[in-house]
Amino acid sequence: MALQNQRVQAPQTGSRGAYEVTYVKSRSNLLAVAAFTLVNVILALVGSDSYFLFSASVPYFVSIFGRAFFEELGSAVYLIIAGVISLVITGLYFLFWAMTKRHREWLDAATVCFGVDCLGLVLWTVLFGFDASLIIDYVFHAFVMFYLISGSIAAHKLIKMPPVEPVSMEAGIPQMVNETPAGETAEELPAEDASAVETPAEEPAEEVPAAAESDEAAAIEGEPVPDETGKKDYRGKTIPANYYRGLEAVGGKLAFDDRGMTFRSHALNIQTGETRIEYKDILNAQTRGLLTEISVYTKDGAEHRFVVYHRKDVVAFLESVKG
Repeated sequence: MALQNQRVQAPQTGSRGAYEVTYVKSRSNLLAVAAFTLVNVILALVGSDSYFLFSASVPYFVSIFGRAFFEELGSAVYLIIAGVISLVITGLYFLFWAMTKRHREWLDAATVCFGVDCLGLVLWTVLFGFDASLIIDYVFHAFVMFYLISGSIAAHKLIKMPPVEPVSMEAGIPQMVNETPAGETAEELPAEDASAVETPAEEPAEEVPAAAESDEAAAIEGEPVPDETGKKDYRGKTIPANYYRGLEAVGGKLAFDDRGMTFRSHALNIQTGETRIEYKDILNAQTRGLLTEISVYTKDGAEHRFVVYHRKDVVAFLESVKG
């Protein structure tokens, strides 16, 4: 299996690429906050003294109160109520992270929500006094707020930017146009010249061979037609797909040929490049999740996650051609 990734130059400040990088960093911090908050809430509810940084404070404080009332009064009702409130608030952060994948304006809601959490941290300090251990929490809250605000600004810049039009495959092919200036008639060739350019009937004109197309241009777009058994053969086809590289679902195209498949990313992604998987290196392919995601496991122990349409057909094809 060959894996090739192109190096990407740092985008210029104020460009679409720079705003995209800022936005992705903001979403990554939002996911980290949601994950660590969930862990801290569970630890507080079960009575553990462990605590992880990079967490929202309000859900954790609510869990602490619920646990304290439970231990003091012996009623599990307080623990249940505190757990529900804490998990609902934590769930909002996961909701914001999920929605910002397609709707950038949802990052504003996440920023406001975490801003309220910062006020909760200040209120806790006012009511129960300042503790040296809270200094680190203040630092992390300031760090997260900086990235959320930066991400919100970047999101609004990206929304206002005009969409990037895809470059046509024929953009670089010059067109030969025979234009005649206005007011002038085309000059007729003399009779002897006209006869010279005519092709004799017994000698057909020599055809000019067409220029060789690239692999991607030659690939047929779209879903294959099922055969008599209902199966689809994707060889020679190119379909839209997303490929997970870390936390980023990279958009692009998945091209199938006789020996393997190649994922080619769009230029607007943060992580660009190609990923090649040979059929002989595939160990197993299966669906995952509830929607359009599949996993392709290779013999070197790697898992390649894709988002495709008609995933059951794609998995059935890969299972039929794997090594």
